[in-house]
Amino acid sequence: MVNDDLAQIFSNMSAYMEMQSDQKAFFRSRAFRKASEVISKFPYDFADPQWYTDIEKLKKIEGIGQSTAEHIQEYVKTGKIKDYEKMKKESPVKLEELLKIQGIGPKKILKLYKELNVTDIKSLEKIANKGKIATLEGFGEKSQNNILESIKFAIINKDRVSIATAEAIITPLLLYMKQDKNLTKIEPAGSYRRKRETVGDVDILISSKDPKSTMDHFVKYKEVEKVLGHGETKSSIWLKSKIQVDVRLVDVKDFGSALQYFTGNKEHNVKLRNISISKGYKLSEYGLVDRKTEKPIESEDEKKVYELLVGHYIVPELRENLGEIEAAQANKLPNLITLKDIKGDLQMHTTHSDGINSIEEMAKKGIALGYKYIGITDHFGKLQIANAISEKEFSKYINDIRKADAKIKDIKIYASGEIEIDKDGNLEFDKDALRQLDYVIASVHFSTKMAPVDMTKRIIKALKDPLTKILAHPTGRIIGQRPGFEFDYQEVFKVAREENVALEINAHPMRLDLNNELVKMAVDLNCKIIINTDSHSIHEMDYMRYGVDVARRGWLTTKNLATAEDLSL
Repeated sequence: MVNDDLAQIFSNMSAYMEMQSDQKAFFRSRAFRKASEVISKFPYDFADPQWYTDIEKLKKIEGIGQSTAEHIQEYVKTGKIKDYEKMKKESPVKLEELLKIQGIGPKKILKLYKELNVTDIKSLEKIANKGKIATLEGFGEKSQNNILESIKFAIINKDRVSIATAEAIITPLLLYMKQDKNLTKIEPAGSYRRKRETVGDVDILISSKDPKSTMDHFVKYKEVEKVLGHGETKSSIWLKSKIQVDVRLVDVKDFGSALQYFTGNKEHNVKLRNISISKGYKLSEYGLVDRKTEKPIESEDEKKVYELLVGHYIVPELRENLGEIEAAQANKLPNLITLKDIKGDLQMHTTHSDGINSIEEMAKKGIALGYKYIGITDHFGKLQIANAISEKEFSKYINDIRKADAKIKDIKIYASGEIEIDKDGNLEFDKDALRQLDYVIASVHFSTKMAPVDMTKRIIKALKDPLTKILAHPTGRIIGQRPGFEFDYQEVFKVAREENVALEINAHPMRLDLNNELVKMAVDLNCKIIINTDSHSIHEMDYMRYGVDVARRGWLTTKNLATAEDLSL
């Protein structure tokens, strides 16, 4: 959605203004930051003509003024904002690149530039390795170590986008390709098909009655910035959204085996090929054939390829060489959950804290999604950046939830709150107030650099508090921005199981926390797992599918899927 692009651009423009010292730049920085926050939560797509064509309608949105409204219009129409392009051109540093590094904002970037001539991640890493950052006022040894750690993380995640971003880019491309009358089959492959949390290049397989015509159609897509290759069997494009897409032509009779091969992952494919050898076959993208006679066995139907080799079809989400092949051979593949198994959403934020929609609006969206219940979990306590509810505001908050619950008959609305776990493991809010809630969802936002042993003790203490029912986004990671904090996962998960506390898969595409590997660990330990969206607007409630993707990749079945009933609500 274009809103995500605009939110990021306004955030970057705010950062450029913050690097300047005059008063006018200060106020412009605040305005851009506010616009970014509003747009990131806005429930409707600005690319819709009913929004971007009506500047007065845009200006009625809180946080959007004349200039930001004009910028929105300009971006939707042209794909660029001239003021932003000018900022990037005139800046002596690669600000967007450096902002990916945790622990440094615009002011510190300016200081690093002026005093150490840091202009990009490469020069930042160089002076950090020389120990020069530690000597700067306002930094120190700890900051320097954190910067080096964040640089490694940024390099690992370079040129990858979230699955949600990839989906928003690829879905319209697939619809465009299907307009070609010669196209007979089309399927995305690779990490995109396996529903990985981040995606690099995207591979798409096609079959066509007229390959040349279909490839011509592909490279003429309106979002193409550059054609990297153009042939009758393979073409590659670089999109304006900065992602590469490769299309490969496959004979329809070989489509199944090609889809298996190009879906991967590599380790999964190697093991499957070894099994084919042990059975006297040869497996490639062109099909499964008898090694002695070269007689084709199967190539058109991917499902049949798996059934012949391991007895059962393995869904793409499981193809990570984490025991799925052995499970198929032993007839022990899990009956994975689907979106239909989700009965409610127990983490979301409203206008009472940092959300953009009201309690009633979130409830009505829940009804539209077919949910039996939702839980309102606005921030409490000291998280002021999220406009957290104070103890004085608590009574109004819970009363408003109870009123909405009484008014709206088609869904149950639970009263809850997202409560900070302080560095000593205590729930950071008045206990008498918390007892009035239907449940408590506990999380860590502060003091995240603790040693793993101390973080383990901190979380376990919170899990043992009888009020805690859910541990939210357990590792605190932000995909592409910061790694999660470390603790003894097995020990924490065991305590969660013993205390009947559900571990959350946060379905927001920038979190997806727990990740699939930790989900599988929790499943193996028989923990209860709940999937919540952490929504701050009604449109974010649609993110549930990304959490379900993670759950499926983590082997989650309905046996371990927590519901309101499991939490005794």
